[in-house]
Formats: sequence, C-alpha cells, structure tokens
Amino acid sequence: MYLFQSERLGFRAWKEDDLDFLCKMNGSEKVMRFFPRTTNREENKIFLKRLQKAFRVDGFTFYALDRLEDGVLIGMTGFYFTQIIIPNAPDIEIGWRLHDDYWNKGYATEAALRCLQYGFSALNLKEVASFTACINKPSEHVMKKVGMKFRCEFNHPKIAAGDDLERHVLYTINRKQYENSI
Repeated sequence: MYLFQSERLGFRAWKEDDLDFLCKMNGSEKVMRFFPRTTNREENKIFLKRLQKAFRVDGFTFYALDRLEDGVLIGMTGFYFTQIIIPNAPDIEIGWRLHDDYWNKGYATEAALRCLQYGFSALNLKEVASFTACINKPSEHVMKKVGMKFRCEFNHPKIAAGDDLERHVLYTINRKQYENSI
C-alpha cells in the first residue's frame, strides 16, 4: 500500500476517496493562513487530479501521508515541479501540509526527512528547494531542521505586491549536503 514509510508515517499515491480530506484541509483558514486563500471542493478536485497526474508522469508528487498506527490521512509531503520561476533555484520543490489536528507532533519534520532520503536515493534527485512566505516561521523552522540552507528572499510572482505573503524565503539542499547532515 505504501511507496515508502518512516517510523510513524506511510507515503502513498492519492485516491479518489481522499477528496473529502483535501477539502477539509485546504478549506481550513488555520491550515491555509500562509496561502492566499482557502480552496473549494471543485478546486480540490482539480488539485487531486494534478497530484495524481504528477505521480504518473514525473514519478513523484506531494504524497498522501497516513499515520501508520491507525491509517488516518493527516496531510501531504513530497516533491513537485515548482509552478513558479525562482532564479538560480532547483526546479523541484519539497513541501508539506498537514491538517492542524496533527501539528506540533514532529510529523512534518519526520516526513520531510524521509522524503529527502527517498528523493536522493530512490528518485536520484540532485537538489531540491523549499519556499514559503517570510511570515511562515513554522515551515521555515522545518526547512532548517531537515538541513536545508537559506538561499535568498524573493517576491512571489503570483502574490499581489504589498500583500503580507508576497515576500518569500528560499531554502535548498543538495544530495551532498543531505549526506553530510545524516
């Protein structure tokens, strides 16, 4: 059932019946506070199809993330081709998003570390990036904890000028840096 696992988490492809969970997570003001807005059911249907297509075409995606102890879907973590151009940055990003019921339990860090290991070994990735709004300190903290290095700040091209979310941080890690950190 799982593509790979960590101590407490299983990483898998998305199924059609995961849509209700995506709607709940991406419809939450709390979860989406560092995104421009929440998304509705129709937008989440499209997002689910994009995640499934990325897995079929690219061999990776933001994987559905289950808690192994009970099989409960708690969020997503994985890789995706970046949808924006960031000068001098890798074109594959690592990202994570968890439903807020599962925050502050170490799941995001555990999932990101396991994804990096999988990405550099099984997927043969060379370097990955992660980025978030400068005000998203929890996500930036995860980037630091998994060994990513600050590269720069930039203005997100899809966020309106002057918006609190416009200014972003970019972190990266390559295979050698990862291997030296473990």
